[in-house]
Parts: sequence; structure tokens; C-alpha cells
Amino acid sequence: MADALEFKNEITITTYNRGQYEKFTGVIQSANAETKMITFDVGKFMVSANIIVDVE
Repeated sequence: MADALEFKNEITITTYNRGQYEKFTGVIQSANAETKMITFDVGKFMVSANIIVDVE
């Protein structure tokens, strides 16, 4: 994910939240180490790093 942030590569993440898996594809815009929140370029979508189970 660090490379994807640095080089603005598109990635697909899989999250697990409330008993459901969800996939999201986008480019990481920013990441906050303190809050563990990752912001993607599409619609300012934010996700907690704690619920990410896979990165492609």
C-alpha cells in the first residue's frame, strides 16, 4: 500500500465490516498513521486500515 500511495497506483482492497466483505477499487489520496484512515480519490471515500483484509 505504501508503493500504491507513493506512485498513485490503482489498487483493490477488500474490507470486512459487520459480517460482510466489500471490494473497492481506487487510488489512495492520503493515509493517516495516527487515525489509521485511508482516503481514496473517488468521492473522498475513507476506510479504516483496521478492516482491510486484502489488497490487490
